[in-house]
Amino acid sequence: MIVGGIAIPLTTKMSIPVFMSQFYVETIAPQSLKALLEENAKSVILIDVRSPTEYQENHIENSVSIPLLDIELGFGVKRIQTLIKENHQDSFIVLYCTSGARSLKAHNLLQKKGVDTIILWGGMNAWEKL
Repeated sequence: MIVGGIAIPLTTKMSIPVFMSQFYVETIAPQSLKALLEENAKSVILIDVRSPTEYQENHIENSVSIPLLDIELGFGVKRIQTLIKENHQDSFIVLYCTSGARSLKAHNLLQKKGVDTIILWGGMNAWEKL
């Protein structure tokens, strides 16, 4: 038997920890991100934290590939800080991966470095359903 909210992570191919993260990490729904990009793309810095191979296969238009491994090693953090300086200081930084697990890990690492981010709820799995 599936209990209420447990069906959502199962149907979206999202792990339960990632699903639960939406209650304490700021997320944006794919539809909301699409609308934001259509009205003011300059206010959004999209960062794909998947592997370079995954990024080459498909990605959200105008996103930047900064793999989670690069963020873990520190030089990805510096690249993101440079992107913030080059763009508007008040830009939204939206992280995405396949389903949300790597985005959540990247978010936690970046938050420790003082970088605020938002996670694309459901990642590419959800984005591709638009």
